[in-house]
Amino acid sequence: MNRIDISGWKKYGVEDLFFDIERGKLPPVSKLSEGKTAVVTAYGKNQGVALWADVEPSYENAITVSMNGALCGYFAYHDYAFAANPDCGVLKPKFELSKYAARYLCAVLNRVGAKYFFGEKITWDKLRRETIALPTTSDGTPDWDYMEQYIKEREEKVLQFVNVLNNRVKKKSKRRVSYWHGNSFKVGIIFAEIIKPYVIHAKSVIESPYGIPYVVRSKFNNGIKCRIAIQPEYKPSPAGTISFGAENAAFFYQPEPYVSGRDIYYIDTTHLSKYACLFIASSLQTITHKYSYNNGLFPDLLREEIITLPSTPDGNPDWDYMDAYMRHIESQQILSALQHFYHRE
Repeated sequence: MNRIDISGWKKYGVEDLFFDIERGKLPPVSKLSEGKTAVVTAYGKNQGVALWADVEPSYENAITVSMNGALCGYFAYHDYAFAANPDCGVLKPKFELSKYAARYLCAVLNRVGAKYFFGEKITWDKLRRETIALPTTSDGTPDWDYMEQYIKEREEKVLQFVNVLNNRVKKKSKRRVSYWHGNSFKVGIIFAEIIKPYVIHAKSVIESPYGIPYVVRSKFNNGIKCRIAIQPEYKPSPAGTISFGAENAAFFYQPEPYVSGRDIYYIDTTHLSKYACLFIASSLQTITHKYSYNNGLFPDLLREEIITLPSTPDGNPDWDYMDAYMRHIESQQILSALQHFYHRE
């Protein structure tokens, strides 16, 4: 299948394949509590999953489309149970949807969806008039078997690549990253700046899928409850810092500017690399068990905490080693995720 013969393909109207689009019915993300159900919105990452919330799932084995925001017209397939808010549309197929055919369809539909944007939002009335070219059987119906086989073959090639990459990572894992010598460091000595940022209360935010991250006292999704529209009076915290909540303490590296709610603080780590910061955040997590909602982790307490970090021969934190170590861990996690994805039934 190096070259695809499309001479016998046929164009199908989207309304020939789907009945319509059902909009999600959840309230805004900012009003949801943390839980175990994936919530699909107009979010532009993670297949549209903006957070995991304490709600009942409404859909499974379905194709969704973003109907708002900067990635309006983005299609994604979900073979797991999920819920959705009104920024997400769930397509209702006229055929039995398999995961391989669904992935094929999403690739084709995303070519159509690329013409839509925030100022020209996709709707069912517009989408149903679109046409897409698909492999066709001799009786003129979509060739679902061909689509499934095509995606399976693509996955097999990716698996071969993953296995090659995995073998290379295993060879490199015997290097220095397999062990590190550490020293104890007082947090307030190695990080002089622990800052209380500008506070934005939840009642005043305006949710926007293409806005700035709103960080709250959460242990999920990097502490980000939702994205919100930026206002002139806001004073965003800088990218490259480590945020933490005084109550329900958890440390997160923030790769982009963000704003935050009550009792959120950050450690100024802008002079360090992303990977060194991820190592530090993991080390800081080891102290969070001592703090609770009634016994908050405030800056003065954090400055007195002791954590163990890799150190150089002269006794200073070994930032280069932390960077290399976390890059190694990241590569292993990516490989593990790919292998799990492509080997599952």
